[in-house]
Amino acid sequence: MLCDLLSPKDRIKSPSDWEEIYGYVSRCSCSEITTYELYLVLAQECFPVPTYVLDKILNRNTDLVKNDETFQMYCLLAYSSEHTPFTTMKHLLDASGRSFQLANVLLRKSLGADFGRFDVARALIRYQPALLSYMDGDGNMPIHECCLNCESPAMVQLLIDEELAITGNWLPQNFDGMTAIDIALECECLESANGILSILLHASPNFPTNDQVLGESFFNIIDVDLRLDPFICGCLSHLYY
Repeated sequence: MLCDLLSPKDRIKSPSDWEEIYGYVSRCSCSEITTYELYLVLAQECFPVPTYVLDKILNRNTDLVKNDETFQMYCLLAYSSEHTPFTTMKHLLDASGRSFQLANVLLRKSLGADFGRFDVARALIRYQPALLSYMDGDGNMPIHECCLNCESPAMVQLLIDEELAITGNWLPQNFDGMTAIDIALECECLESANGILSILLHASPNFPTNDQVLGESFFNIIDVDLRLDPFICGCLSHLYY
């Protein structure tokens, strides 16, 4: 059975093993290729599944992509694995017929990620650039959501870089007219918020100079939380007052 050829997760030891899997799948009936086999294919760690094998599996049993919840789960599995190249992710998303919706789920899952997921998150954005401006039910774009808990300053930097490169926009607003700066200012962890705010402010096309920030404007700050870094407070005074 196909599941026996794919189990355990380190079962595939070389590209030639995938040739064997491909030949076996070509002879299988669609009923022999289930969501479990798809899971085992995507879970392989030593040699990730080649796109030609993945295509053969999805074409042999087209029902694999029809269950939205299950297929989304397997896309998340592949996306979260450091062993999965983005070409594989793109094949999964293209095959789904709902690539934008699934890509949005994947990107939102990445917003608190560590450095290991930045390359794949960047590839996902470039695959679907409209993700950057897509609003969720609360009107928040990825940059807003990334600033809710201020977990990943580097991800904020990635989103800003891609936003400026693709749209030229710096501080989009949500339904309530709030920017990422407004949301970061409400973050309970002020230490993390300082890092996020510094990144956001330095991305401004009109970032003030040291003299401007530490000069007269700093002493005229209104309603800015003075527990923040003084330089950041000065910058905010330039932006909002």
